[in-house]
Parts: sequence; C-alpha cells; structure tokens
Amino acid sequence: MRVEIQLRTVAMNFWATLEHQIKYNSKSTKGVEIVDALRDCADTIADTDKRMLQIREYTDKEK
Repeated sequence: MRVEIQLRTVAMNFWATLEHQIKYNSKSTKGVEIVDALRDCADTIADTDKRMLQIREYTDKEK
C-alpha cells in the first residue's frame, strides 16, 4: 500500500502554533532564544525538504 506522509504540513502547523504563542500569549523573557531555536528548526526542515526532493528526482530518473 502506498502512502504519503506530509511532514512539512505538520511542521508548518506546529511552527504557526508556536509563533502565535510566542507573539501573543507568552510573557517569556526568552524570546530571542526561542526565535533562534525556531530558526534552527526551519533550517533543518528546509534541508530535509531539499534532500527529499533529491531522492525523488533520483528515483524518477530510474523509471
């Protein structure tokens, strides 16, 4: 059975939830640290997206 897992969709939803909490609901003084951590996560997601695209292109060439 073929399935599709949309990691990016889940990640983007999670990102939006966190961002909303940080901007509107948080009285945290660690805003800069949180933003840096989110930026690191975004970089990881972008790298994963590129790698997945490369794998897709590689498998498409074999067809």
